[in-house]
Amino acid sequence: MMSTKKTKIGILTFHWATNYGAVLQAYALSNVLLNLGYEVKIINYKPSKFDFSVYKFFRSREFFRLKSFIFQFRKENELGRFRSNNLDLTDRYFSLKQLVENPPEFDFYISGSDQIFNPSFVRAGDKYPAITYFLPFVSSTKKRISYAVSFGCTVYPADLKKVIKMPLSKFDFISCREETGVDICNELGCKANLVPDPTLLLSKNDYIHLLDHTIHSNESREHVPYLYSYILHGRKRINSFLNKKFCDDFKVHFYSSSVLSLEEWISTVYFSKYVVTNSFHGLMLALIFNKPFAVVLEKIENSQMNDRFFTILKKLGLLDRIISEKNITSLKDVIMLPIDWAVVNDKISDYRKEGFNFLTSSLK
Repeated sequence: MMSTKKTKIGILTFHWATNYGAVLQAYALSNVLLNLGYEVKIINYKPSKFDFSVYKFFRSREFFRLKSFIFQFRKENELGRFRSNNLDLTDRYFSLKQLVENPPEFDFYISGSDQIFNPSFVRAGDKYPAITYFLPFVSSTKKRISYAVSFGCTVYPADLKKVIKMPLSKFDFISCREETGVDICNELGCKANLVPDPTLLLSKNDYIHLLDHTIHSNESREHVPYLYSYILHGRKRINSFLNKKFCDDFKVHFYSSSVLSLEEWISTVYFSKYVVTNSFHGLMLALIFNKPFAVVLEKIENSQMNDRFFTILKKLGLLDRIISEKNITSLKDVIMLPIDWAVVNDKISDYRKEGFNFLTSSLK
């Protein structure tokens, strides 16, 4: 009798970050692989330094951050609930040392997506050098794959190139979500493919069951078109402009005005009329749900973390949706620019196929 045992895949990523996009991309990749018929777990690695703790907060004596701490603490509780309900996690690992001493057993190991190769984590995420996301704990007999990883920068520090070159070369297949990530791999002598973020591998219909319909049925929003301002940094100037220039046409809902669950966050984008953001995954949802959008960047140049926006929007022919904060007065014109969603969705479909082709060819 033929064995029905499923191939097991372990994913190592920033599933633990108190960030909607980080959790969503982990959810997306795990579900894509589940839909392909694999058995999937998230390797629950999170250094203890990143745990939220009331004790640590009071010990730091940074009481001026109390409001922010409470907001993040409540947000983490919401994301923790989502993880518990939607992600299949291994036992907790607090360090690379623990992973080396007692590695979880899988047939394939996938590192990614998100900024897991970011220099800041390599320097200080765990005991230096923090190369956990380069999978050094994986047996040489098992395949190591990176999916849509990000280096979080356009130029990698020279001293850290020496640190990551060897563990990067151990990967059997490498893919990045940014063009500059592919370039960095090439500089280090490693071939890499350009693929979409895992959130784009799921379709609009794949997210529908996560919607919280109370967002739409809420009396204050029902039948009232609104613009969702999902701005993670530089909020004050951008939101002030939105309040002055958009309030006469429709309501503006601002991120950070209340703590949202991941389902509520997705729903707020889904039921919006327009989206203004400087979040990569805020952009991803706007694309998936076909929402007219504008990406507002501090500087309109392809540097540091900006390449994630430039790569995907260049691919889809939507670079004209990017504006700089200093040109914020052009925001309304950009938002109102028509988008031919039939053309864009065809391009998304083609790009999605590239991601699936990479995964299926790697998992052989």
